[in-house]
Amino acid sequence: MSHNAPVSRQAGFFSFLETDRGCYALEGDLTLATAQSALDKTARLFKKNRSLEFDLSGIVKGDSVGVGLLLEWRRQAHQAGISIRYTRCPDQLKAMARVGGVADLLQIPPA
Repeated sequence: MSHNAPVSRQAGFFSFLETDRGCYALEGDLTLATAQSALDKTARLFKKNRSLEFDLSGIVKGDSVGVGLLLEWRRQAHQAGISIRYTRCPDQLKAMARVGGVADLLQIPPA
């Protein structure tokens, strides 16, 4: 018996694609399973850009660690002296950010 389930979905998956200068479409999961990979993959973005925009519409699954990752990216941007903006945030992440009291800090629009 062969099981051909994609391993990347079982373990979590995160990637991004540059859509314009400093603008990135994030895809996959922002969860405990992907947080370290997401941090590693995005680290160079904070060194090569003057501003960042992360389009979150491709995020399929998020958890409280994912919200923490958004906070960490904001911290890294502040340390690097650049701005960061999150757009098209999935409702699931918006709700967790509101419940956690960090939606304003993340500057995630309510609608």
